[in-house]
Amino acid sequence: MKEKPDQKTEEVEKAEVAKDESQNNAYWLDRFGISIGKKKFWGSDKFLSLLAFLISVGTFTTFAYQTYLIQKQQYASVLPYLSIYNGRDSDGFRVMVSNNGIGPAFIQDVVFRYNDSSYQINPIKFAYLAIRPDSSVNFSLSSNTLSKGYAIPDKVALSIIGSNNPETADLLRKLFEEDGAEVEITYSSIYDEVWRTSSGSPPKKIK
Repeated sequence: MKEKPDQKTEEVEKAEVAKDESQNNAYWLDRFGISIGKKKFWGSDKFLSLLAFLISVGTFTTFAYQTYLIQKQQYASVLPYLSIYNGRDSDGFRVMVSNNGIGPAFIQDVVFRYNDSSYQINPIKFAYLAIRPDSSVNFSLSSNTLSKGYAIPDKVALSIIGSNNPETADLLRKLFEEDGAEVEITYSSIYDEVWRTSSGSPPKKIK
């Protein structure tokens, strides 16, 4: 008995619908990671291993950040802060340096700058070279030689160069206040952080 054409067409359409449904189901199962009859990739062992790894990373990050904060606090607790300024009183004139920080400042370098030239020499020698006093002038100076490694304690002020002699004091004042001479000091903390400061300017960290 032969099948009727209409009956055959209906069976083909049903087969195609069933095939489409099967393919559609397979797509969504694969989309959501659902596997039938196969071992899942994300088993409990792998999930627990990943969780343990993430916890370890978080613990390490927290520890590293806490260490950074402790180190930063230690550095701040011994932070030197040098200021260079000119001082005048009834006795004369002097160029001063003071440590207004909370830790010692270790001198690395002292440079005098004048007329586009730099001088890494004793303060008194610099004054003689820059001023070139006449032999008739009673040229009297005092200074603290800030050699490399010299430590200026906190809350201490020192005279870099100065004079109580009125004639000499006036020449020094003119040199540093009118003619543009200045002092530049490079210094460090006990943790080897390095700053540079000059007359009338705040320190700048360079290391």
